[in-house]
Amino acid sequence: MFERNLKVGYIPDPVVRIVGKGFEDNIINKDELLQAERLEGILKINYLSYFPGKINNFKISRINNGIEVAAALNYGEVFQSPAQEIIAKLDKNDFLVINLINVTMDDGTTRVLTPLTFRIVN
Repeated sequence: MFERNLKVGYIPDPVVRIVGKGFEDNIINKDELLQAERLEGILKINYLSYFPGKINNFKISRINNGIEVAAALNYGEVFQSPAQEIIAKLDKNDFLVINLINVTMDDGTTRVLTPLTFRIVN
């Protein structure tokens, strides 16, 4: 028999993005955004082929002329009706902010991730 000691750390913080094309930049097209249906978590570890966690909730806000004009709390990763209504009302040069992104990782930790900010171009 042998003995082996291992040091295991927590899973690093993941990144969250909107599923779909054209969301890699912070300037997006409203029509493309309307086709998006959810957020997805990504963890850039080579041997992992799945996201080791769950998106619990997030806040989505519409910013017009520097003022938050609409906001909703969304539960889960799929955009629910209040979030979809905010997206549908976005105008050119509005900002869409997704923040307070709360995820639970498979290592048992709960984390609040970096916000996403997008400027609407059409």
